[in-house]
Amino acid sequence: METKLTKYAIGQAEYPAYPAFVNAEDYYRKDGSWDHEAYEQAREAAQQALAAMGKAEVTNAAEVLAFADAASGRALLRQNGENGVFSPLSLYVAMAMLAELTGGESRDQVLSVLGAENAQELRTAVRQLWLASYCDSGVTTCRLGGSVWLNEQVDFCEETLETLAEHYFASSYRVTMGTEEADRAIGQWVNQQTGGLLQEECGNIRTDALTLLQMYSTLYFKARWQDTFHPERTEAGEFHLYDVDGASVKCDFMHRESRGGYRRGEGYTAAVLPFTAGGGYMAFCLPDSDTNVSDLLRQEGLVSQLREMTDYGAMIHWKVPKFDVRSTMGLNEVIRELGVERVFSDSADFSPLTAMPAFLDSVRQSARVKIDEEGVEAAAFTEMAICGASLPHEEIYMTLDRPFIFAIYDESGLPLFVGTVHKPE
Repeated sequence: METKLTKYAIGQAEYPAYPAFVNAEDYYRKDGSWDHEAYEQAREAAQQALAAMGKAEVTNAAEVLAFADAASGRALLRQNGENGVFSPLSLYVAMAMLAELTGGESRDQVLSVLGAENAQELRTAVRQLWLASYCDSGVTTCRLGGSVWLNEQVDFCEETLETLAEHYFASSYRVTMGTEEADRAIGQWVNQQTGGLLQEECGNIRTDALTLLQMYSTLYFKARWQDTFHPERTEAGEFHLYDVDGASVKCDFMHRESRGGYRRGEGYTAAVLPFTAGGGYMAFCLPDSDTNVSDLLRQEGLVSQLREMTDYGAMIHWKVPKFDVRSTMGLNEVIRELGVERVFSDSADFSPLTAMPAFLDSVRQSARVKIDEEGVEAAAFTEMAICGASLPHEEIYMTLDRPFIFAIYDESGLPLFVGTVHKPE
C-alpha cells in the first residue's frame, strides 16, 4: 500500500494478516449438498487466526465511550446547523499518540481526558482497541491507520517513534516541511488509508517550514447492510428542514420493514440497522417533533445511549434518505474544553519527542459518511501539527425526513463515527 512512499520512510507499520470471511454458501458441493465438515474446519482456522492476532481479547470500550460522549456534541454543535460528521475513535487515537510525544503536565492533561492512569495503560488499551476494531475480511473493512511526518532538519527520539509503531501501528517518515513534495506525500498516504473517500481533503493538506511534525490518525470503514434495501422501493420525497417554516428539500428515500431493536429516549426515538458478516451496526436517532438535533447533542451520554437499544422485536418501518455527508472541522477549542490546554502553550512539554521547544499548533479532522441501498462507506483523518519557535497570534475561526443524528459502531460497540444530517446531499 505504501511502496511509493518508501523513500521518505523511517519505519513502516505492518498490519496483521486478516482471515477471509467464511461464507457458508461457498461450501455447497456441485451436487447441491452442503459440506458441513469443510465449513467447520474453515471457521475454526479463521477463529484461530483471529485469536492469534489478539482480536479475541476482551476490550473495555468504557473510556472511548466516555470520550465520545464528551467530544461528539461539542464538535458537531460547532457546525451551526450544517451537516457534520465526526470520528471520536480517530481523535481518541490521535490524542493517545499525542500523549506519547509529551511529558509532565502536558501528558497528564491528555491522559486525564482519555481516562488513563499512565502511558503504559494507554498503550495497552489503544492496541486492544486497534485490534478490536480491525477487520479486513473481504466483506467488511474497518481499519485504523497512523503516521508521523517529521521535519528532516530536526532530530527526534527514535525510541518514541518505535513506541508509536509497536503500540499504535503508526509509520514514520521524514520530509522537507513547507514543500509541495511533502504535501503530496502526506496527502498520498492519507488518501490510501481512507480508501480514496477523502481525496479532495487530502489534496488540501499543507505543511509549513516551521512545522516539526504532522501526525495523522485515519479510519476507513465499509460494510454491507445485513438486509439490503431494494432499489425499486427507493422513492423521491420531501425532507423537512428545521426552523424554516414549511421549507423542505427533495431527496431519495430508501424503504424497508424489519424487526429489530429500538430505544425511546429523552426527546428521541432510535433504532439500528445491522451490517453483515460481523460488521457492527448503524444507529439512527430521530428527535421528537418538539425537539431539535442541537438539544440532543447537548444531552449527556447520548453516544453511549445509542450504542444499545432497550426494546426488541418491533416491526420497524424504515424511510431513510440516501446521503453523503462530509465535513472538515477544527478541533483546537474542543480539546481545550475537554481539559487539554498545556500542549497549546509555550510551556508545552514535548521532551519525549524532541529537545526543541514545541507546541501543538492545530488539530483538525475531515470525515465523510455515505449510505445507499447496499450499505455504508466512511472515512476520517485527524491531523495534528506540532510546531517549534514562537507561538503564532491567536486566530478565531425511522421516518428520517427531518434533521437527525447517526452513529456507526463496530461489532464490539466502539463508536467509529457520529454525525448529523440537516439537509441530505
